[in-house]
This record gives sequence, C-alpha cells and structure tokens, in this order.
Amino acid sequence: MRYKIFVIILNFNCGRETVECVKSLWGGGVRDCEILVVDNASEDNSVQWIKSAFPKVKIIQNKENLGYAGGNNIGIRRALKTGADHILILNPDVIVKKDAVRQLLAAAEDTGVGIVGPKILTPGGKIWSVGGIIDKKRFTAGLIGLGEADRGQYGTNKNVDFVSGTAMLVKREVFEKIGLLDEKYFLYYEDVDFCQRAKGMGFKVVLAPRAVVIHKESASVNKKSGLKEYYLARNHWLFLERWAPWWVKVRELIRLPKTIWEHFR
Repeated sequence: MRYKIFVIILNFNCGRETVECVKSLWGGGVRDCEILVVDNASEDNSVQWIKSAFPKVKIIQNKENLGYAGGNNIGIRRALKTGADHILILNPDVIVKKDAVRQLLAAAEDTGVGIVGPKILTPGGKIWSVGGIIDKKRFTAGLIGLGEADRGQYGTNKNVDFVSGTAMLVKREVFEKIGLLDEKYFLYYEDVDFCQRAKGMGFKVVLAPRAVVIHKESASVNKKSGLKEYYLARNHWLFLERWAPWWVKVRELIRLPKTIWEHFR
C-alpha cells in the first residue's frame, strides 16, 4: 500500500545540517514523498545552501522566527492542503537511517495509532530517546533511555506518553481532529502537549524502534544563550497548567524558587 508522505524540515541557521538531512532521506530510499523546508528567517546563508544542493526541494521563507510550533504549522497547513496522508516532521540536525520511514509507516498501520516516533540515537551510538514519559508527580517530560548504550533492549513497538518532535510521523486524521501544534510554547514541550491532545482523542502514540535516526542535537539553539533553559522552564509551567491536577500545581508553586534556581544554575 502506498502513502502520500509529506516531510517537513524546519530550518533556522543550519543549512548544512538541513542538506545532510535531505541527503539521508533520499539515500535511505525515500523517493515517494514530498519534502518541504520551512526557513524560520535564518540569518546565515541557509536558503542559498539548500537551493544550491537541491534546486527542486520546495522552500517557504518566513519573514520572522515563528519558533518550532509556528514554523512547522506553516508546513503542516501546506501538507494538508496538498492531500498528504502522513506528515513526517524532522529537525534539520537529524540523519534518517535506511528503512526508517518504511518502519514508521508500518507501525502507523496498526489500529488506533495516530503518532509514531523512531529510536533516536546520538552520533556516538548512545540512545537519545526511545519515546518519552511524563512524571505524574511534577508533570515534567523525560526521554526514555537517554544516555543508555544501545544494546537492543528496546526492540519492539510500544505505546508511550509522547514521542519527540525531533522526528515524528503523524497521520492526517490527527491534525483534522485536534488541530495543529500549540504556538504558545514556541520552543519545547509543544510535542509533548500535542501527543497528550492526540491521546485524549483516542489515538495511540507509539515508539517504533526498528526505525532509527541520528540526532546531532541543538544545531539551531545556542546552548550558551540560556534560550533552552528559559523555554524548558517556562513551557513546563504552560504544560502543567493545562494538564496537571490541582494538587500538583500547588506543590510546584511552592517549589518554584528551587525550580528557578535549578534552571538558572
């Protein structure tokens, strides 16, 4: 069975990584798909690099940085308009291994599945994520398997709380029922929120570990700027406000000074 797959790669100041990402898609045999690069107002030569390497790849150039959610939503709207059955959202700093997309699609065939994520490895071969879990005590989001050696211990498909937006295959029906990514988050936690909304509408969120991608991580976020820590702290509170029971909110409010210090440090 053939599917119309639309791949969205969100680029911000990492044109070289985006070029490598597209190469890995085509090198892995993914030809029956449309690839769209959404550029979030890059300040380098990203668009020129991408156009030079792949003249036929479509590019949307945003006039301002709309963040992860806003930028991807531009691409998602275009994909839905063209009739895509599945939308694969990829970070630009991802290398897609051979057969990964086929494995994601195979997992998506199971009844009730709406969102599928791959096993994500670091360039050194360690696990970056095999799905995610929500800590019900604090309503923080954690990556399963982070830092573990990959010994094949996560070998079968399984339901998870969320999959990382680093690489996420979403069925068309999910967007039609729950809408797009929430742009209030801007950066981080929007993928966690999106998966919770999907599960609330009865969709399964599944890890497909036979699909493998390599994540170089934070190619477009300056780790020294404090941007990552700020949005992780801020968006944890947005997520908690929406999803946590009242007693968790009270406990986190009491704990707030310590939380602020942890992120500041």
